[in-house]
Amino acid sequence: MSSDASILFAMVLSRVEHKEWPQNLNAQRVEELVVGFGSYEKMFEHVNRLAYERKLKLD
Repeated sequence: MSSDASILFAMVLSRVEHKEWPQNLNAQRVEELVVGFGSYEKMFEHVNRLAYERKLKLD
């Protein structure tokens, strides 16, 4: 089962990649999103990189 943070991270990364929010999310769909990034660790690394890039743009 995915944690709330995993679901949010998967949604944000999907939004960044596809320019739209994912629809009809359920546990299986969240797992598919995570698998698309390779693993939870890779997904978290991607989120950290995005946050760092956004911070640099704001500074």
